Amino acid sequence: MDPTPKYARVMRIASPQEDDGWEAVPREKGWTSIEKKPGKHMTDDALCVSLCPMCVSYSLCIFALYLVRSTSTSSVPGPPEPLTKNQRKQMARTAKRKEEKAAFEAEQAARLRQHQRELERIRIDEYYTKGAGKNTSLGKKKQQHGSAKTPTAKAGLNEHGQLIWD
Repeated sequence: MDPTPKYARVMRIASPQEDDGWEAVPREKGWTSIEKKPGKHMTDDALCVSLCPMCVSYSLCIFALYLVRSTSTSSVPGPPEPLTKNQRKQMARTAKRKEEKAAFEAEQAARLRQHQRELERIRIDEYYTKGAGKNTSLGKKKQQHGSAKTPTAKAGLNEHGQLIWD
């Protein structure tokens, strides 16, 4: 059973708009455009007329001409021009510099990694020869000092299997 008939539709009723007494004033000519002058419009008159035959301002024609020229002068793939001798030299020099730079950076990175490994090895050695790592289970054993809470005697078994403290 469809529950929608139980609900009423509510529509928003718009109130009539009141007239506030203000009217739009038409723009004066000359603030945003330059009027066309007959005969001296553009050097590319035919193109302008074909683009915007109802054009009344010089700026609109310029804009339309700009749009057409920018889209029509897009890169058209054609045969590449042959490189001059100087261009070939420059390209070879640039490629050589790039190879030298890559080799230098690779050598520098290898030296840096080796240096970091040496520093890490020195830090590890220092950690275990002095400081906190000296008395760990990996380094030297702690010397036990006698105290009342820890037994100093060692336990052992005799020939009858009895526990004996030494």
